[in-house]
Amino acid sequence: MTKRQYIFLILLVALLYLSYTIITFEYKKYIISEYKQEQREIIGDIKWYIDTANKIIEYKKSPAYKNKILKEQQWYKNKWEKVSYLTHEKTYNKFKNTTLVAQKKTIAETKQESITKTMTNYQKWIYFLLKKDTR
Repeated sequence: MTKRQYIFLILLVALLYLSYTIITFEYKKYIISEYKQEQREIIGDIKWYIDTANKIIEYKKSPAYKNKILKEQQWYKNKWEKVSYLTHEKTYNKFKNTTLVAQKKTIAETKQESITKTMTNYQKWIYFLLKKDTR
């Protein structure tokens, strides 16, 4: 090999090394910028959460909120005032239906107990298996 070929190989290796360092630098710069962007978004979310929490705290410290709570608990209600509770229909139906279902179950159980109370064992088995009243 000649001297020119050695110089060419040395320059080629140097060029490859420089391009490797530039690529790794740009990659690290990209990763850092993405991390910064994520942190900015997280900080924005935290600021929004803090602002919302401060508004809620400010509202709960207000005399109007305290008055509302006391009236809901019947402590601060005047004689001529009637407190009305507004709830969503889903919430109302959830509590309403469970009580009705529980009442229906107890009524059905008591009705079934009264039917089978006077039956013999054979009649009870027929009643439970075939749903026929053989009295």
